[in-house]
Amino acid sequence: MKAGQIIAALGTLLMAIGAVIAMIAGPTWLATILIVAVCCGLAGVLAGRRG
Repeated sequence: MKAGQIIAALGTLLMAIGAVIAMIAGPTWLATILIVAVCCGLAGVLAGRRG
C-alpha cells in the first residue's frame, strides 16, 4: 500500500469508531454522516488498490 492509502485507511477507521460512538451517545445525524463517510473512504481505498 502507498502512504496515501494507509492514511485513507486510518482515517476511515477513525471515522468508523466515531460513527459507533455517535450512534451510542451522539446525535443521529452525526452518526449518519460518519457512516456515509466511512463508506466513501472504503470505496476510495479499494479503488486505490486497483489502480
